[in-house]
Amino acid sequence: MKVVYLGKYSQKGLLGMLDSSYAKRVEVVKEMFAKVDATLGDVMYLMGEFDVSATVEISSIEVATGVRDIMIQSGSWDTLLMMPEFNVDAAIKAARAVGNYPTPGAEK
Repeated sequence: MKVVYLGKYSQKGLLGMLDSSYAKRVEVVKEMFAKVDATLGDVMYLMGEFDVSATVEISSIEVATGVRDIMIQSGSWDTLLMMPEFNVDAAIKAARAVGNYPTPGAEK
């Protein structure tokens, strides 16, 4: 499965970047993901609300969550979103099957 991580560095993370580089960050993050048999894809540094995004091919949402949690514990991130891809057709099929949600008080 593919996961997109979208992060905003903490002050600690921003200060650390002054002694780092794009190449160094990509290499250490690639090595980190390899420990769980995941493959780092695109890494982009961004202007705006978030500082960096990365795509990762990873075995499961549980593994992706464990890696994200360790990254957060480093203190390098103020925000680190993890957005897994999903099968939109399966979601549409489920929504159609359910049909509606009975609002509280409107039960029959």
